[in-house]
Amino acid sequence: MKKVIKILVLFAVCLAASACKVAPDEDATYKIETGEVTNDIYKIALYMKNSYGSSINFKRIKIVRDYLYEKTYSIAYHGVIKSGATKDEIQQFLSDFDTEASSSYIDSQIKFLESNGNLIYLPSDSSESMITWVYIQKE
Repeated sequence: MKKVIKILVLFAVCLAASACKVAPDEDATYKIETGEVTNDIYKIALYMKNSYGSSINFKRIKIVRDYLYEKTYSIAYHGVIKSGATKDEIQQFLSDFDTEASSSYIDSQIKFLESNGNLIYLPSDSSESMITWVYIQKE
């Protein structure tokens, strides 16, 4: 009987811990990192990101970020341009960064960032020879 009670208590603790993770952390802060790559590198990174489909997660986004980082010339790497950014500041930054994006698209990216912990943001316009990428990660 004690074994059954221990299992039920353990199960209840696991459920409670999972429930706590569902709610976004309103006090979370993020760091924003940017760099520029050639259009060809941008297209490869976009393909990598899109190939993950619905199975995209923190680790896979980090893979795309690392690829972009490796392919960014040192002179075109802007580094961490902001640390301690709030969700509202991220939203404003992305709106200013990609003026072509709709507010609903930016909102969906923010929700993904909150639930996933990181985000690789590639702008919708890829007509330039150099494209700026944005990586945001929860601190």
